[in-house]
Amino acid sequence: KNRGSRMAQAAFRLRSFCRWCVTGTPLQNSIDELYALVKFLRLDPWSAWPEWRNAVSLPLERGRKGDSKAMSSAMDMARRVVQPLLLRRTKTTKDPVTGELLLTLPPKHVHVLDLQLSPPERDFYDALYKKAKTQFDTFVASGEALTKYTHILQLILKLRQALCHPFLVFARDGAGDKDLDGFEQRCLNEMSSQKFAANLLEELRQGTLPECPICVDTPEDPAMTPCGHIFCRDCAYKAMAEWKGECPVCRQPGALSRRSLQVLPGASRFPSRLLAKASGGDDGQPGEAAHSTKMRELIRLLKEDMEAGRRAVVFSQWTSFLDLVGSAVAAAEIPSKRFDGSLSREERQARVAWLSEEVSDTSASSSGRVLLVSLRAGGVGLNL
Repeated sequence: KNRGSRMAQAAFRLRSFCRWCVTGTPLQNSIDELYALVKFLRLDPWSAWPEWRNAVSLPLERGRKGDSKAMSSAMDMARRVVQPLLLRRTKTTKDPVTGELLLTLPPKHVHVLDLQLSPPERDFYDALYKKAKTQFDTFVASGEALTKYTHILQLILKLRQALCHPFLVFARDGAGDKDLDGFEQRCLNEMSSQKFAANLLEELRQGTLPECPICVDTPEDPAMTPCGHIFCRDCAYKAMAEWKGECPVCRQPGALSRRSLQVLPGASRFPSRLLAKASGGDDGQPGEAAHSTKMRELIRLLKEDMEAGRRAVVFSQWTSFLDLVGSAVAAAEIPSKRFDGSLSREERQARVAWLSEEVSDTSASSSGRVLLVSLRAGGVGLNL
């Protein structure tokens, strides 16, 4: 899909007598995703990016800004390029010889559950809505609604998150790097001691963290300074005033500040104390002290599935919500694994296989399991 990725560039350079693309999702988020297929198939002149951009991408951009004629032109051009080459099979496609469906799937049942927010959640949502509405009305009154549409979408996003769990509204930004490879490259570029950075990153890859230099314990809610030292986030916050922004280990000025502390790839976006509340309450015992209405209903349904020995897949658009759900599922002693963008290809395959593998214990309650899936990483192309 990404024409600039290394995998796409390698595929474009392959030499062959004929070319054939097989995909279940030729188009997912953007019509420009078709370009990578067109380039691989070498459909001249459209395989040249300037030609595709002028014929499809630029008219599409104008169409998104309100030019309906340009939008229609872009879609028509994309169809004319792709349709003559496309063999498409759907669930209704029949075998021309036998007249039977090529693929027979069991019926899909959709159940929509209407849930009522608890009084505290309703109060929180109403306050958030009132604040968002005031901001939106301000944009409309000043004539800025069309230019501030990304900000308006962000306001709507916060309202959607509040319905899942109020904690999501306060989730901090995640790691600046999606995986350890990107994190490693940036650290090696930014840190003065390459050897120290390499040793630190090797420990992180092995799943071990150095002790927090302040409390001399395994870091809770770990955060890393630009100089490469890892602290408990709370310990770092307490040390900021005392050390006046200097790193307590190497004395690098400005290394200890809220802005400079980095989230490690794969780390939760929530402080550990909030995760503890979401999973079991203030006393750390399993319970529903900080479960949202949606989480409470989800745990109830998953317990029913586990008792019946069923396999379940839980999707969420936000990995931060999966942090909360995963903590609650673990507290309820429900066997689960997570599938998100931080996993390698091998790890993804292993977790999909885990969901469907046979278990030696044949009792119903022991065969149930749950896969928590990020919608971006596992929304398409997974054979479950």
